[in-house]
Amino acid sequence: MQITLSEYRDLVQESATARQKISEANDKRAEYYHEMERLKKENAELKEKIVQLAGGKTPQDAPEEDE
Repeated sequence: MQITLSEYRDLVQESATARQKISEANDKRAEYYHEMERLKKENAELKEKIVQLAGGKTPQDAPEEDE
């Protein structure tokens, strides 16, 4: 099988474009991952603040009631 120089150039260009898109997608994924980790940390901090504002007790800390 033979291909022309033009066809070869097209294949090389398509390959480079695909690699660039993959790289951009990986960069975006990393950004989203870091944002997710930041939000998880912020969420945990806010939950802790709520517990502190509620008197330091969580529903799990409450004594069990006997029926």
